[in-house]
Amino acid sequence: MKSVCGKMGKSALLSTMVALLAVLVALLPVTPALAAGTWTPQRGSLIESHFNDTYFLPGGATGWAVGSPYYDGSDLYHCWYTANGGSTWTAQTVGTDPYLLFAEMHGVYFRSTNLGYAVGDYGFISKCTN
Repeated sequence: MKSVCGKMGKSALLSTMVALLAVLVALLPVTPALAAGTWTPQRGSLIESHFNDTYFLPGGATGWAVGSPYYDGSDLYHCWYTANGGSTWTAQTVGTDPYLLFAEMHGVYFRSTNLGYAVGDYGFISKCTN
C-alpha cells in the first residue's frame, strides 16, 4: 500500500495541511461566540432611545451607557447607570445646554464610580463627578 505522501507529493501534502490549519485557526474566534450561552434583556422598558457605548468598571456590576436623547416630559437624559450588572438602569442627565436636545452621546469612560466622561455630537464633553 502506497502512502498518501507518495501519491500527492510532499509539497502538495504540505500545502493541504497548511490550508487545513488556516481554516481551523480562522474558526477559533467563532467557537467562544457559539459557546457564550444565551442573551438576556437587561433594559425591559421601551424607552425611545438607543445606546451608542457602554462602560463597566472592573467586576462588571457598575456601568454606564450613553446614546440618543430621551425626554420623559420633564427631563432630558443621554446617560443610564447601573449598579447591579444591568438588571436595572437609572437615567441620568449629562448637562443642561439647549444643544443637547439634538445631540447624541457616542462614548463613555469612567475612572471610578465618582469620575467619568461622556462625549457626543457638536464636541460635547460632559464630566461626571458624583
